[in-house]
Amino acid sequence: MAGGAQSGRTARPRARGRAEADRRRRIIGIAPDQEPAITAWLAPGAAAWREALTPLTSDQRQLFVDTLLAYEAAVGDVEQD
Repeated sequence: MAGGAQSGRTARPRARGRAEADRRRRIIGIAPDQEPAITAWLAPGAAAWREALTPLTSDQRQLFVDTLLAYEAAVGDVEQD
C-alpha cells in the first residue's frame, strides 16, 4: 500500500492534468500547507487497508486487486451507456 503515517513515508502529490487513460479522474496537486490535514484524513483508511490486506497471500491480494479492477471496468461500462 502507499505510504502512510505508520510507514514513516510521506506521499508527495504531483500536479498533473487530466489522466488521459481515464477521463473520469482528474489528478490534482495539494497545496503544501494542506498536506498535513489531508495526510491525517487519509491515514486511518490507509492503516485499515494495510491491516486488512497484510494477512493475505500474494495470490489473494492479486485476486482482490483484479476484482476491484473488474468492478471499476463494469461501472465505467454502465456510466458510458
